[in-house]
Amino acid sequence: MRIVERLLADKRIVWLGLFLLAVAGVVLMIYITPNGMGLVNDSVGYIGGARNILAGNGYSRLTGDHSVVPVTNYPPMFSIVLAALGVFGLDAIPASWWLNILLFGVNVLLTGWVVYRMTSAALFGWLAALIFGVSAPIFQTHSFAMTEPLYLFLSYVLLLLLIAYLHKPIWIWLVLAGVVAGMAFLTRYVAVSLYVLVGVALLAGRSGWRERLFSILIFLVGALPLPIAWLMRNMAVSENVANRQFGFHPIPTDKLTEGLLNFWGWLLPERAGLVERLLPLWSVVLALVLLAFLGFVVWGAMRGWRGALLSDRRFFFVWIFALLAASYTAVLWLSLTFVDASPILEHRILSPLYVAAIVLMLAGFDWLWRRKAVAARVVVVVLAVFLLLSLSEDSLDVARDLHQDGQGFASRVWRESEVIRAVRSLPEQGLLVSNKATAIYILTGIPSFILPSPLNPATGQPRQGYREDVARIRQLVREGKGFLVVFDYEQLKEEEEGKSWMADVASDLPVYGRYADGVIFGLSR
Repeated sequence: MRIVERLLADKRIVWLGLFLLAVAGVVLMIYITPNGMGLVNDSVGYIGGARNILAGNGYSRLTGDHSVVPVTNYPPMFSIVLAALGVFGLDAIPASWWLNILLFGVNVLLTGWVVYRMTSAALFGWLAALIFGVSAPIFQTHSFAMTEPLYLFLSYVLLLLLIAYLHKPIWIWLVLAGVVAGMAFLTRYVAVSLYVLVGVALLAGRSGWRERLFSILIFLVGALPLPIAWLMRNMAVSENVANRQFGFHPIPTDKLTEGLLNFWGWLLPERAGLVERLLPLWSVVLALVLLAFLGFVVWGAMRGWRGALLSDRRFFFVWIFALLAASYTAVLWLSLTFVDASPILEHRILSPLYVAAIVLMLAGFDWLWRRKAVAARVVVVVLAVFLLLSLSEDSLDVARDLHQDGQGFASRVWRESEVIRAVRSLPEQGLLVSNKATAIYILTGIPSFILPSPLNPATGQPRQGYREDVARIRQLVREGKGFLVVFDYEQLKEEEEGKSWMADVASDLPVYGRYADGVIFGLSR
């Protein structure tokens, strides 16, 4: 028994176990992405941005007439990293595959290392890495060409630098933490929550107003240049710092329900409708948990104000991840309520909360285990086994489906699209307009104009100039100067909102071709 204890106390053994789990994560990602990373509309923006950086056009996109337009709505860091990989001859799409596979392995390792640092228990570190690796929403998030994997990695790096500084105040660590925070902001705007986290942690973790304010100033020296440069660039090219509009639009109830179902569906088994049937109960539970986090954060900050925050390593780690969950939730809510009128609470958006939940659950396991009571340790074993079985059951099905079908524009449906095949053979001199312009670009390399919808999804308000834009598109098609490519045309005509939209844009237009998944309008040549 003592030999086992000595082995588990050896950091080389700890690192070996974490490394093997990270390798297993990489193998899992390779298995579920045989056709590359999942591609959605935002993915196309990042990939196009990376290609244009490499082409010397700056962070931009191509319009339907091949004009170069600066990108302001997508933060640039993910595209910059893809472009950096492109220096070695990789196109942005395979570069995103290599990058996110590597990030998944690294994030598995970092999850385990953080928990090991918190508990000093190798088994709990390995368990945390395993839970992270087998969580379907987490590995599925890493299987898209999106920013969340990079954001999670940068969040981990920032937290480790912050923790190192608070325990041994070497200013360069804090400057580096600031630079990483700036990079995170250029990855996802919700990284404002990391600035809040660092500010609160420095106020609570340092003693005396002079040291507190000096520490915050040092952090901002590293944290502000990148965001300021990016926002000034956007103002110069578009007169809008982030292509966002402020306004009050409460999060719809159905979107909140979606978010709750996603969170509890990740954590709890889906058998017998346990999540959906008891959703009101889980809503109350989650609200109470978030309130408890907020109360714990305030209590920990007050404790830090008295100089006691860093005296207990376990308490400090729990506090910092509770603060992470509270700050992320608050900034996300503010963003969706006042900035983004099209709220999305998918797994990828909630992934930072999943990471915080894993760390906090393992902190609870550690606390019970250290009671040294047989009953407490039995509870830990039962809960750990139950959690792994629950997560693995979902993960096996998800991994199998992803391996067979792919995701988004990399899925089998899009790879076999009749409309896409037809677009490849259209006359080159014709301009294209489509309701799936991103799909056309990513699958054919042909840029196209976006078919405007009656409502602006960013504001929820009627789109300005909609009638004029539609009239120009119809004239373009009638004069034989371009094609209107409408995916799922028949389905749209049956929907309440799509019916009037299709009547506006496509009524009486000449049909170039009808296909299983859409219609191309234009003159035959």
